[in-house]
Amino acid sequence: MKCPFCEIEELIVTNSRQTFKGYSTWRRKKCASCLNTFTTYEEVNLNYIIVKKKDSTKKRYSRVKLFSSILNSCLKLKNVDTGDCAKNAQEYTNEVEELMIKNKQKIITTNEIFNLTLGVLTKKDIRIAMNYFSYFYKSKRNEEIKKDFENLMSKSSH
Repeated sequence: MKCPFCEIEELIVTNSRQTFKGYSTWRRKKCASCLNTFTTYEEVNLNYIIVKKKDSTKKRYSRVKLFSSILNSCLKLKNVDTGDCAKNAQEYTNEVEELMIKNKQKIITTNEIFNLTLGVLTKKDIRIAMNYFSYFYKSKRNEEIKKDFENLMSKSSH
């Protein structure tokens, strides 16, 4: 890694901490040349996971896609702060990825990701979970979506 200020590669780690339950590492670095300090984050890269789509095509897992779907679900709430939504979406994405890591699957279906995400969101904020659920069932009317969501929630509580 190069210093973002002077592009020299000689860096000194001055502080390091594990974050988010040990799945991420925060590091404070200092450039040996210009003496500026900056922070980096090291996270587990899940692009080894293959996502099997409904049409049977396969693609590498994309954290950005999961994050953006959760963020959009949060932003649909009324009177929300965009920064708070982004922070929460980051936290929820981390939790879904933690579950994916624990499942130890190298291939996962979009439906499995959907169910993991919906489970996390339901525990955090039912309104965000409802928005997330309805996003994937756009063609249905609101009454049908609500009924399907309630059915899914009653099955998952058993």
